Amino acid sequence: MSALKLATPRLPPGSLILVTGCNGLIGSHIVDQLLASGYRVRGTVRNPSKDAWLTPFFSSRYSADAFELVQVADIRAPGAFDEAIKGAAGVVHTASYMDFQTQDPEAVIPPTVESITRCLEAAASEGSSVKAFVLTSSSWASKVAEPNVEDFVDENSWNDRAVKRAYGPAEQRGPTDIYSASKAEAERAAWKWVEERKPGFVLNTVLPSTTFGGILSPENQGVPSTAGFIRMFWQAQKAEDVGMAMMMVKPGWFVDVVDAARLHVAGLADEGVQDERLYGFAHEFIWDDVLKVMREMEPEGTFLGDFGMERDGVEVRTRERAEVVLKECFGTGWTSLKDSVTRNVESFTKRSVGGDAGWIGK
Repeated sequence: MSALKLATPRLPPGSLILVTGCNGLIGSHIVDQLLASGYRVRGTVRNPSKDAWLTPFFSSRYSADAFELVQVADIRAPGAFDEAIKGAAGVVHTASYMDFQTQDPEAVIPPTVESITRCLEAAASEGSSVKAFVLTSSSWASKVAEPNVEDFVDENSWNDRAVKRAYGPAEQRGPTDIYSASKAEAERAAWKWVEERKPGFVLNTVLPSTTFGGILSPENQGVPSTAGFIRMFWQAQKAEDVGMAMMMVKPGWFVDVVDAARLHVAGLADEGVQDERLYGFAHEFIWDDVLKVMREMEPEGTFLGDFGMERDGVEVRTRERAEVVLKECFGTGWTSLKDSVTRNVESFTKRSVGGDAGWIGK
């Protein structure tokens, strides 16, 4: 376990932090890193009975009163977070409408924007209690991978191309356009809301790129989100077995889930991080790089051959700032692709991941 290394954090240890969507790959790690840093956490899920494992899991790692699980059944309902947010000094809003099957932009984008507005309203209603609000955005809110395209991403970049495609003809829409547009429009709405309302709290956002790494509780979470793509490549016998992963995630950038979680903690706690978009772009990668790590892990294994992919040609000018913040707050920089993939694989093969990476096996 690691602890926050700031001498005078914005939110003192022992403060209560509300984390929405705390059962997901990134959300659960955010809870873990907050607890490791000495905070108390109240986590929200839609169905507490389904995610009841969270309470004993975190109680066993920390203390019985460190974590509280509550229900927010509909994150876009008026007053949805009014009860959950009481007494909180900080908020991490990671809950979102992540539905790649729905190809109706109106069914995904407005609800995502509305859920963030509800959470911001609840934070503002707490008066001076809430000091910091961190929103989980996405790398897709600012860019898409474009091999051999000389371009750049900075703090003012938005994925307007995805927004245009999301609302355009269905036959011209890519598989990630609606999700990307929902992230872009929701984050933009959050910044606009804060600019107009001027609440008494700081807003920061975190934009994780493709996220790999250890899974906190694989027996309860399975192999969720993009961590599941690593399992696809580990088990694949033919190219078709990884077709969905390659369609969804083009050559681009990755971040380890622990680093992504720590950026959220930094957004709450570091007084030097204010009104910032923290870009979780650790290293650029192609799937051939992932296969190379797997071959090193298991030299006798049978893995797919290289695909000969072209690399993302977009320069990410904001990634160094995020690493500086990581070092200031936790004393370490980006996790390597090798370490992240190894932890990811060990989560579902050995069900044991050491150190900060996640679940500790028997």
